Amino acid sequence: MIWEIESGIGKPDRYTKFPFYETRSELVGAMNGKLKAAPEISRLIRDEIKPYKGGNGLLYGLHDLDIVDKHRLLIPIVSIVELRGASGEDERGGRFKGP
Repeated sequence: MIWEIESGIGKPDRYTKFPFYETRSELVGAMNGKLKAAPEISRLIRDEIKPYKGGNGLLYGLHDLDIVDKHRLLIPIVSIVELRGASGEDERGGRFKGP
């Protein structure tokens, strides 16, 4: 949504994002700079959606979960194409050896 709005009034960049801030005053300050040309959208976000702590608690909680997922969790991705020379033992002492 913000990308589309900024496309119509300016040029979005890699920092274009939906505005989430710690306080309402931080949100207001940031929106005065970015969405000055779209006051009705700015008012909707500021006064109805309220994406700041103490504003819309459920939305801000969802934002926090999203940040944790992207920035604090290490999600390993492994792709094994071929496994040679593997061996092991199961819980009953049975052994196995791969090619």
